[in-house]
Amino acid sequence: MACVACRGDTAFFGKREGWRYARCSRCATIQLDPAPSTDQLAAAYVDYSGAGHYEACADAARRVSANHYRTL
Repeated sequence: MACVACRGDTAFFGKREGWRYARCSRCATIQLDPAPSTDQLAAAYVDYSGAGHYEACADAARRVSANHYRTL
C-alpha cells in the first residue's frame, strides 16, 4: 500500500483493537491498512462524536483544537 501522505512505501507497523496499521518508510506516517470504507468511517465517527471527546459548543471545540490543526 502506498502512503496516503507522500505515496512512499509502507510496511506493517502493528495491530490494535482489530485494526492493522502500516508505517511509511519515507515520511513515517502511520495509517490504517487497509483504509476503512466510507461506511466504517461513518460508524466510527458516530461512536467517537458521542463519546464526550468534544464539548457540545463548536466554538469551544475549535479553540481547543486550534494548535493541533496549525501544527499539522
